[in-house]
Amino acid sequence: MDTNLDVTGIIKRAKQVLGLKRDSELAEYLGVSRATVTNWSARNSIDFKLLLDKFGDKVDYNWLLLGKGNPVHQPRFCESELAQGEVDIIHNPKTPEPIDDRSVTLYDITAAANLKTLFTNKQQYALGKILIPNISVCDGAVYVNGDSMYPILKSGDIIGYKEISSFENVIYGEIY
Repeated sequence: MDTNLDVTGIIKRAKQVLGLKRDSELAEYLGVSRATVTNWSARNSIDFKLLLDKFGDKVDYNWLLLGKGNPVHQPRFCESELAQGEVDIIHNPKTPEPIDDRSVTLYDITAAANLKTLFTNKQQYALGKILIPNISVCDGAVYVNGDSMYPILKSGDIIGYKEISSFENVIYGEIY
């Protein structure tokens, strides 16, 4: 079986997670001969079904097979209307996933004079909706007024914003 995986690394990680030192100990755990484990390394081929069946949910498969993530499987649970039960997080973006053609309310910050006034009575300052393809989740958009953020933001640019009530979700390196 031709694979792009590093079987020697898989065997090393399998021994590591079980606290074993020798190939013979891993072979005994898997119920195969020591020569079988040695041949897996030599041929860069392994009996994945046997390996994964023996480990069950004791180990994170991404870590075992690819060396990425954590050695121990850490289940996460989802309780939403769309899905329930154990889930695996396979992608951790900095911001929620963009949705194609999302409509965002554009507000007139110059009429409101400041953000506090705008947030107090949003509807009064709404100019309408704008359509921005692939924008991340945001609560609204405003025109940039002035040059205090130049050259990153220029007067007339439109920025999307997200209101936050606590600082626990603030991401380092982002503009706030």
